[in-house]
Amino acid sequence: MPLLDRVKTQAKQVADQVAHKAQEASQAGQAKIEELQAKRQADAALRRLGLLTYRARQGRAEGDDEAEIQRTCDELATYEREHGTLSA
Repeated sequence: MPLLDRVKTQAKQVADQVAHKAQEASQAGQAKIEELQAKRQADAALRRLGLLTYRARQGRAEGDDEAEIQRTCDELATYEREHGTLSA
């Protein structure tokens, strides 16, 4: 009987280790997904900022463009605080 008890104990330990590793992998995957989503949002904000700036330089700015530029800059500043400096 002691042999069976040791096998059961070892099997439970292995199962616990596998479950822990699976949970770690899941958390790492979720973090990567969140980082990619944040990067896509920053890319969209940079594109929007570029469009607004281009439009202003071409003399075609619309009424709320300055406010939208400020909101976009604020959004990008938040991204940099949370994820680091933006790069080209």
